[in-house]
Amino acid sequence: MCCFSRPVRHVSETRIFARSMPDGQQVLVYGMNVSLDEDLAMVLPLPVAPGSGDDAVSFLDLSGYPKFFDDLGKSFPEIYLPARKGGVLSRLGDDRPALRVHPVGEFEASYVPTVGDFDRLDPRFRLPSTVWSALPQVRDHGFAVFKLRRPRGLLSWFRRLRTIHP
Repeated sequence: MCCFSRPVRHVSETRIFARSMPDGQQVLVYGMNVSLDEDLAMVLPLPVAPGSGDDAVSFLDLSGYPKFFDDLGKSFPEIYLPARKGGVLSRLGDDRPALRVHPVGEFEASYVPTVGDFDRLDPRFRLPSTVWSALPQVRDHGFAVFKLRRPRGLLSWFRRLRTIHP
């Protein structure tokens, strides 16, 4: 499940690959098609060990491998039709450092260790605190936040729907 900081026109083809590694780490690759009218953030809750800190997540740029999910899918033949998919806390006077922003291909990413750290995220990409009170099942998660940009330029209206690279 992901959340968006602003309304989105359309999301489809959500694809997720997750794998435990021998060293205890986990790998998560996420891709989707999305139609945006403005810059916004996608927030992805991640199960992490409590107290993992600001560097519990590393971001890898897979923009050079846009066919990752296509290639992965060749190993798993479809045996059924895919189902249709449906549809900050703030602290005043806090001197904690802002969360790092990582360049990841055509977007930027930050890792938010806890719900209580969203106030350290760029204000444009925070979600209202009411979101977290309505989602108690993710209160103990960390969150990957990706800045997604709407298409720009003369033909941007025609290019609103786009595939986000893994």
